[in-house]
Amino acid sequence: FNPMYRILIPTLLFICFWSCSGNMDQDYLKVNMNDTTLSDQLKKITLKIQEDPSNHEYFYLRSNEWIKENKLENAFKDISTALDLNPKNAVYHYKKAELIMANDSANALEAIALLKEATELESSFEDAHFLLGKLRLARQEYESSLESFDQLVEIDPNNARAYFWKGIAFKENKFMDKAEEMFFKTVQVDNTYYDAYMQLGELYTQKDQKVALQFYENAQRLKPNSDECLYAMGRIYQSQNQYATAYEHYNAAIKNNAGHKFASYASAYIDVMFENYDKALETLDLILKLAPNYSNAITLKGFIYEKIGDASNAKRFYSEALNLNPKDSIAQTGLQALSSK
Repeated sequence: FNPMYRILIPTLLFICFWSCSGNMDQDYLKVNMNDTTLSDQLKKITLKIQEDPSNHEYFYLRSNEWIKENKLENAFKDISTALDLNPKNAVYHYKKAELIMANDSANALEAIALLKEATELESSFEDAHFLLGKLRLARQEYESSLESFDQLVEIDPNNARAYFWKGIAFKENKFMDKAEEMFFKTVQVDNTYYDAYMQLGELYTQKDQKVALQFYENAQRLKPNSDECLYAMGRIYQSQNQYATAYEHYNAAIKNNAGHKFASYASAYIDVMFENYDKALETLDLILKLAPNYSNAITLKGFIYEKIGDASNAKRFYSEALNLNPKDSIAQTGLQALSSK
């Protein structure tokens, strides 16, 4: 028996142990226990890590605690260590992908690779399939995103959010009939799915406004104070020359969201139609405090001043609007008409 084996065998066994159970990152996040900002739970988990730095679950648990504290860089370091220690854990792949996507300089390809690995390790991992589908959709990889959402449907045929996001994918790819079918399927599976009613309302606004309003009413029943729903309904009523009803909906939207500049603009526009110029100017001034570069509001101010015979202010606001949007035909026409006088 060669005496060298007595040295080599324990060493090989040690290497095998680490290669089978994951690679320990010697540069794992060290935490100063004297840091007074640490929560009790963070301190508790950190002590466990100090006692057993090879336990991947401790790093995973501490990563979650960092997320609660909004310390995402620390969370990322800990979940990376957990994954180094246990590379076959689907949840760790998913969590690391989530943290990558939370970063302003997100590496989408790395996140996709992690999510694919998560779904391969655990084929029924719904959240991983869903995030992968949404990420692929954001990258305009429509076919791949649909595959991810189809996986969700295979796992659960009554998964409403899978049908909804299939609808979004079809809509973005201009397959409107398929999108409509998916949104209908969504509300068939879950009749409380607000976003699906909103999408159906939008699709039917051009096809059948009566039906569109019914979808928006369903959405409003689910979210009575939804400013986006109230505004959308106002747009339909305005297109039908039901100005009083439209005005009511716009102002209800503004009441629920004072920063809804489109509803405010639409309300001011109706005031202009009925020569309520002072009220319109008041509304436009409020809009421009929140959105100083909203050129449509500036143009409408120019139009009002033109109507009340204040050519100087009319020219000023038309010119200001054109500086922001040189293609504004209303401002162009108004300025030309005033300049020729």
